[in-house]
Amino acid sequence: MIEYYLFSFKSTGDATKALAKVNGKLKSARLIPLPPEISAGCGNSLRVGLDDLDKALEILGKDDYVGIYTLSHEGRKRVIEKHVL
Repeated sequence: MIEYYLFSFKSTGDATKALAKVNGKLKSARLIPLPPEISAGCGNSLRVGLDDLDKALEILGKDDYVGIYTLSHEGRKRVIEKHVL
């Protein structure tokens, strides 16, 4: 089961701008270190909860981020996959 969505960015500045855009509008948004399973992007990702994905997509334009990934767990194993809209 998907737990979070992760947005990756070209630069840390882009990640910070995205957080500023969604700040106060999404209850679950926060910047976290980019997981090593994701090679596209800078060292930060924006983590959003399941309920906030649609709102995040309304706020962020396609040029604001590089990709979207899902984060889930299978037992103790972390699973990160590219999300296709």
